Amino acid sequence: MKLDLRSAYNLIRIREGDEWKTAFITPTGHYEYLVMPYGLANAPSVFQDFIHEVLREFLHRCVLVYIDDILIYSRSLAEHRQHVAEVLGRLREFQLFLKAEKCSFHQPSVQFLGYNISSGGIQMDEGKITAVRDWPAAATVKELQRFLGFANFYRRFISNYSSIADPLTNLLRNKPKSLLWSPAAEGAFNTLKRAFTTAPFLIHPDPDKPFVVDVDASTTGVGAVLSQQQGNPSRLHPCAFFSHKLNLAERNYDIGNRGLLAIKLALEEWRHWLEGARHPFLVLTDHKNLEYLRAAKRLNPRQARWALFFTRFEFSISYRPGSKNTKADALSRMFAPEESPETPEPILPADLIVSPITWSQETLPPANASTNTPPGCPPGSQYITQARRTSLIHTAHTSLGTAHPGINETLSLLRDCFWWPSMAADVRRYVQGCEECAMAKTPRQLPSGKLLPLPVPNRPWSHLGVDFITDLPNSRTHTCIFVIVDRFSKACRLLPLKGLSTPSTAARPAPAETDSRLLPIRRPCLSTRAEGLAVNQGHPTMSPQPQAEPQVHWAIHHPEAEPDEDAAEPPLPLLLDDGTAYGVKEILDSRHRGGRLEYLVDWEGYGPEERSWVPRDDVLDPDLLTSFHATHPHRPAPRGRGRPPRRRGPRPSGAGREEGVASAALTVWTMQEDDGMLGKGRIFPF
Repeated sequence: MKLDLRSAYNLIRIREGDEWKTAFITPTGHYEYLVMPYGLANAPSVFQDFIHEVLREFLHRCVLVYIDDILIYSRSLAEHRQHVAEVLGRLREFQLFLKAEKCSFHQPSVQFLGYNISSGGIQMDEGKITAVRDWPAAATVKELQRFLGFANFYRRFISNYSSIADPLTNLLRNKPKSLLWSPAAEGAFNTLKRAFTTAPFLIHPDPDKPFVVDVDASTTGVGAVLSQQQGNPSRLHPCAFFSHKLNLAERNYDIGNRGLLAIKLALEEWRHWLEGARHPFLVLTDHKNLEYLRAAKRLNPRQARWALFFTRFEFSISYRPGSKNTKADALSRMFAPEESPETPEPILPADLIVSPITWSQETLPPANASTNTPPGCPPGSQYITQARRTSLIHTAHTSLGTAHPGINETLSLLRDCFWWPSMAADVRRYVQGCEECAMAKTPRQLPSGKLLPLPVPNRPWSHLGVDFITDLPNSRTHTCIFVIVDRFSKACRLLPLKGLSTPSTAARPAPAETDSRLLPIRRPCLSTRAEGLAVNQGHPTMSPQPQAEPQVHWAIHHPEAEPDEDAAEPPLPLLLDDGTAYGVKEILDSRHRGGRLEYLVDWEGYGPEERSWVPRDDVLDPDLLTSFHATHPHRPAPRGRGRPPRRRGPRPSGAGREEGVASAALTVWTMQEDDGMLGKGRIFPF
C-alpha cells in the first residue's frame, strides 16, 4: 500500500516571530508565510524529521517513509489491514491528510520512488525503461550529463556499469566545452540502453539467511554480486550488483592485491547487510591465494590496513574457478578495452646522437680553410682557432654520447682529431667550471668535520685564544709576536718572539719578557697554528732538574710525559680546579709582604709542616678566596677587580724539595684527534 500526503510542507507551522524570514513582495503588497512553504533550504529535513516522529513506532516494522510518500508492507492480508488502520489512525491524530488519487490500497506491487516493489523483489520502473529505450544520442555535454545522471540512479540493476560507461565518462574528463562523440562512446551508449531493458530482478535481502558475495578483478575494474539462496527449489538469486573502475594507481596492483581490493570494496558497499550479520557469509573468488588471508604471517602496510577492516566481519573465503564465477567475472571484464600492439617510440631521436658527430665534419673544415696550421700541430690532427675552441669543448663534454666525462677523458676525446697549443689548460678550466658536473658528481674531497661550538667562558682567563704574528720587521732581534686573548674579557697580551722555528722545536718568549701568569693552569687554549706549537717530546723520566730550553707541546698528546707512579716522593703539588688531587685543602691566613698579598695554604694530602705562603696570583680558585674573606673579614684582602691569571702551584718549603722547587709546571689543554674535543694536556718542566 502506498500513501501520499496532501500539501505536506504546508502542514508545518512556522515558529511565531520568524514569519518575517519568509517574506516576499508582490505588486499587490507585502506577504509573509504562516506555514512552511516549498523551496526553503531546510524544509525537506524538517518535514522528514516531523513525519518520522509521527510514525516512529511503525518505522522499519511495517512502514517506510520518504518525505510525503508512505509505504506500508505486511506478510499477510489480515496483518496488512491492521497495519493500514493503525497508520491512518496516527495520521488522523496529527491532522495529516492524504491525496486519494495518489494512494494505492491492498496492491501486490506498487511504484515507489522510481522502483517497482513487489513481494518477490525490486525492479526498475517500466516507464523509465521505455524512456531510456527511446533516448537519442547525446549531442552536447549537458545532454550526456543528463543521460549519465539518469543511468546512475539504476546502476544497481546493471552489472559492470562502471566499465560499460567508461567511454562516456571519459568524454566529460577535464570539463570539455564541446562533445567529441566517438565510436567507442556510441557502443557504450547502446550497450547501456540494452542493459536497461534486460536488467535482472533483484530479490529482497533476508537477514535470517546467509549471504554469498562473488568478487572478481580484472585489469580495468572490479565487480561483485550479493546473493542469497531463496525459492523452492533453493537457488542463488542476486540481491545487488557492484562494480568499480580502477584508477591509475589501482591498475598497478598485482592480481592478488586487486582481488583483495574487490573484497574490501564489496564489504564497504554492503556493510549495512554484512557487518553484524546473523550468519557468517561466504566470499567466492577465483584467486586461490586469498583463501589464506587470515593465516598470512607477513602483510604489506596496505594489506595490514585492509586486514584490520576485515576483522569487523565474520566470513570465510572460498576458491571458485573463473569459468564458474561468471557473474562477478562479467562485471569486471565486460567492457575491457581491446589491447592492440603498439610500436614503441625511440627514447631519443637519432639526430640528437648523430649531430655532435657531424658537427665537426660540416663546420670546422670551412672555418679553418683560411687559417695557417702552426708548426707544432701533430700530423693527422686538425688545428682549432681561438673562436671555436669553447664550442668544441662544450660539444665534446656535454653531448649525449659522452655524458660529461672528466678532464682526462674529455682531453683524450679531443686529442684524437683536434689540436691547439693550450688544449689541456682550456679543457681543465671548462670541466672544472661545469655546473652540471659540480651538482651531479660525487665530491672527492675529505668530508667536513663535526661542527663543535666553543665552550662559553664564565670568568676571565678561563679560555684563551693564541696565535702568532710572523714576518715582522726586526726590532731588537724580535720578528714575531705571540698573541694571547682572553675570550671572556677580550683582554689581550702581546709577547715578542725572536722567530718561529721548525715544527720539531718551538720558539719560546724570552724569560725576561714572559709573564707565565698569562698561561693559566688546566685551561683550554685555542690556536689556529700548529707550526709554532710543536716541540720536542723531552725525556720521559720527568727529571726535576731544570732544562736549558723550555719545550711545551700544545697540540700533541704525550703519554710518555706522565709522572712516574713509582716515584719515592709525590710530585710537586699543583692547584687544580676539581680539587681531587694536589689541591688546596684550606686557606688559613693572609698578609702583605713586599708589596704583594700572600695566603697561608694548607695543601691537600700534605701535613702541617708543608704549609706555605703563596702569592695571591698563585691562588687559582676564586671560591677559596671568597670563602676565606667571608670568614675573616678583617684580614688583608685584594683590591681591584677581575680574576687573577692562573699559574703554577706554590713552592713547598724543606730541603728535601729544593730541587723540585726549581722546576715549574705548566698544564695546557690539547686537541685530541680521536674525538675532536679539547682534552687535558701534559706537564712539561722547564
